[in-house]
Amino acid sequence: AAGGEVKAEYTAIDFSPFRFRQLEQAAAAADMTVTEYPCFSKATDEYYSQHEAQKGRDVQRSQEAAAWRKVDKIREHQAMRVAELAERQADDDRKAQLVEYNLDAVDGLIQLLSSALTRGMAWDALAALVADSAESGDELAALVHELKLDSNVAVLALTDPVDDEEEEEEEDDDDDDADEDEDGDGGGRRRARRGGAGAGDDSEEEEDGDGAGAAVTREAMLVEIDLGKSAYANASAFYEARKRSGVKAAKTAQAMETSIKIAVKKTSREVKQMQVGQQIKALRKPFWWEKFDWFISSENFLVISGRDAQQNEIIVKRHMRKGDVYVHADLHGASSCVVQNHLPSLVDGSPAPVPPLTLEQAGAQTVCRSACSRV
Repeated sequence: AAGGEVKAEYTAIDFSPFRFRQLEQAAAAADMTVTEYPCFSKATDEYYSQHEAQKGRDVQRSQEAAAWRKVDKIREHQAMRVAELAERQADDDRKAQLVEYNLDAVDGLIQLLSSALTRGMAWDALAALVADSAESGDELAALVHELKLDSNVAVLALTDPVDDEEEEEEEDDDDDDADEDEDGDGGGRRRARRGGAGAGDDSEEEEDGDGAGAAVTREAMLVEIDLGKSAYANASAFYEARKRSGVKAAKTAQAMETSIKIAVKKTSREVKQMQVGQQIKALRKPFWWEKFDWFISSENFLVISGRDAQQNEIIVKRHMRKGDVYVHADLHGASSCVVQNHLPSLVDGSPAPVPPLTLEQAGAQTVCRSACSRV
């Protein structure tokens, strides 16, 4: 039998009753090892056992990979949950800060909307009024993104005024740098920026349009404001929500550690059981006749013979049944050979005869085990 490496786990490639030179050359060329066994039966048994063991190892690896994939899915799901809570916590903190930055505007808007609702103004009419006011340039109305009056909530698009001031300062610095660079052109670049292709009125309109465009493109965050609370109370509610999300995230992270440890421990135990089961399966239990010399005839009859005088006696006294055939040779050292007859009995109750080819092979077996075969 030829294999990759002589170790507990290897792949059997082929087997042969003799060590032919071409097999040795092929094994050397392929960097394989030739392993010899005391008899051809052991070589074939090892070859087919290794093939079955390889199939079992493949199944085991597949099962182990599936088990560890479950652990990875648990870890991924728990990590996503923690990330969601952290993101929610950051959103609540940002919303609370935006409400505080725009405290006066939010309070003024809450008072205006609450006053209109108190006077009994229809919801559709109030929404239309807010939209018209926003188009007319009302700063408070421009903050309203959506009205959810059925739940007494207004969705506001709030920005950070600190960020706006920083952007304006950066723009002013850029303008100053550009004016210094173009000072030799008599301020032509400055006039182009302000005026473009028209007169002063057109320039003012363009400047107004540019300002409106900057306001529209300014990064804003949609914040739901409870009209039944003040701006400060809304900010406090967002801070409380952030705190709850933080506590939940900490508990989820702790539970994630525990659940992953349990999953890893359980999977390790299952994988170990798979490995033990594979080792047990690899250690095949020998059949009772394998302690004797044996073979299967061409007609599928089991033929056994003793290896010594004691086994010869055991075969005849313990394993020879009615209908079996006893074969022996009148030669020194010839073993007692028994053909196990598995054919059903005839109609008259007598045993069915064993075919001649099997008897011939059994006779060859007992002669080959005698002393004359070693002369």
